[in-house]
Amino acid sequence: YYHGYWKDYPSANWHSVLEVEKDQMNIFEMPLSSLVEGVINIYVDAASGMTDLAGNAPMAHDAENTTNIPFTFTYDVTPPTYVRTELGVYDDNKEKYVRSAHTNDRTPQIKIRASDVLSTGSDGIKVNITDGADFLDPPNIWMRPNGSGDYAADYFIQRDIYTDGLGSEPVIEIANSDENDRDLDDGDYSLLFKFTDLAGNERIIESNDALTFNVDTEPPVITIFAEGVSGDDVVDTEDDIQDGAYFNGNESIKITFLWNDSLKDDDFIKDDDITVTGADPVGDLSDPLENQGVDTTVYTLELSPSADESIIEVTVEQNSVKDNAANDGPQADKTFSFTYDITDPVLDEIEVTGAAGTVIDDNGHYNGDEGTAEDVEVVFKWADGDNTDDNDNNIDDYDEVDFNNNDIAITIDGEDFTAISGYVANG
Repeated sequence: YYHGYWKDYPSANWHSVLEVEKDQMNIFEMPLSSLVEGVINIYVDAASGMTDLAGNAPMAHDAENTTNIPFTFTYDVTPPTYVRTELGVYDDNKEKYVRSAHTNDRTPQIKIRASDVLSTGSDGIKVNITDGADFLDPPNIWMRPNGSGDYAADYFIQRDIYTDGLGSEPVIEIANSDENDRDLDDGDYSLLFKFTDLAGNERIIESNDALTFNVDTEPPVITIFAEGVSGDDVVDTEDDIQDGAYFNGNESIKITFLWNDSLKDDDFIKDDDITVTGADPVGDLSDPLENQGVDTTVYTLELSPSADESIIEVTVEQNSVKDNAANDGPQADKTFSFTYDITDPVLDEIEVTGAAGTVIDDNGHYNGDEGTAEDVEVVFKWADGDNTDDNDNNIDDYDEVDFNNNDIAITIDGEDFTAISGYVANG
């Protein structure tokens, strides 16, 4: 054997392998106990008194680690910590990060804050995210740092993202895991995070610290109801005033605005968003009444009719409000109207005309067609002719009555007459 090669043929060109038993090597083992978390340096200093067989001592160790370079590692058994109040989803309505948000952004932004005193590099803490209860692959939520340079709009990192351990607050965009459709579907989400430091210590946030948010891209829809103030105070019941119908209750009107969503705070305003004709508002629009179970919001407004006969019309203008995810609505003007009429119908005149065209005077005498009996036509003239209200609506339209043969009594004095027949024609 010479310089790493065997000199015997045919092994002259082969490298040699020398096996040495452990107990024949200068190996020393020293268990470490009661370690304190932090940076651990291991070295043998000249002051230790150790020498080799020739009496040579190790070099002195210096603070700059330029001589007698130590073996160094970080002892860390504590997982990262997170700040519960600094976890948030961007709420488009409130324009800030909140723990429970509403958004119409299908790749919403989230903000986290985690720290670890022993993992402070730019990649000090690995962040995993899930919509559910586990962090198994494949992930159901993808993510990327917000404003990720030249990344394409649909490029998202599949699983891991990193933050330093200094407690900075990176903003992260999240997306659907489907590579063909990054947009999250409308609906509710609950995000859990797992933070892993460089030593492998893991911290999964508590379930009650999960970030919750609702993705909503649909505009709010409004339904308008009306009833007299003495009604049952329940919408969509028999005592409702129907859209386009008549109402003869001599009282104020309660208008109910039912939205199928929660609205932005203080965004639905009587004077800005609601137009009323034929009546005057009594007081202000009510405070919103939200039903969280079905996610609806109700407002009410009392109206006092401006005349005994009027067309009352209530309109909510297109895109006049925002819901709590910042969607504009309603998509088109929403109008509810009805005729308010508490004036009794007036029968101004009964006109009787013979078949030959002779007009028969009231309390007058008539001999038929020169003594020959003939049919006569009776016309009942109702209401106010061509009078109009303040909105130039023809009041005659309001006094339509349910008028038929049963409402007419005919009395004829005489001893000999046969059948009387006829009908009442509407109009």
